[in-house]
Amino acid sequence: MKPTPASHATAAGFTLIEVIVVVVIMSVLAGVALLSMNRVDPASAGGCGDRLRTWLTGIEARAMQEDVILYLGLDGSRAMAARLEPEEDEDSDETIWRMQPVEELDLPGNCRLQAPADTEPALPTLEGYRLAVTPAGGWSSPGGLARIEVTGADGKTRHLVLGEEDQDAD
Repeated sequence: MKPTPASHATAAGFTLIEVIVVVVIMSVLAGVALLSMNRVDPASAGGCGDRLRTWLTGIEARAMQEDVILYLGLDGSRAMAARLEPEEDEDSDETIWRMQPVEELDLPGNCRLQAPADTEPALPTLEGYRLAVTPAGGWSSPGGLARIEVTGADGKTRHLVLGEEDQDAD
């Protein structure tokens, strides 16, 4: 009689590879679920404020790069940056200063931007332009503290305070 090979005992349970695959799949699903719960509605006060803050950082960089003062105007859901450009008046040989648009940001229609009521125009002749950023990156406003009120589709208002220590004052 021939000897028979030892039969392999069947092990009950999972292999290490199967456990690792299940853990990886669960980790990916948990990550996707977490990201989808933390999404901010772009038309909310937070979403509008974040987009405006990013755009304002670019305007600060542009003012420093071009070594000019840029003025900021707010009109509903639109923000405009402009600089003063001299123009010679042919009739009187006087220099006339005109606003030259530089860049603008259109937020979703439900977002509303405004400078607080106590903020006056940056210069008397610049109605609508209430804030300015200097080449040094400093924000200024004739009313004192440079700030913007952002109202989102959710009806909430977010106050952005601009300056050396940019902050959100909710």
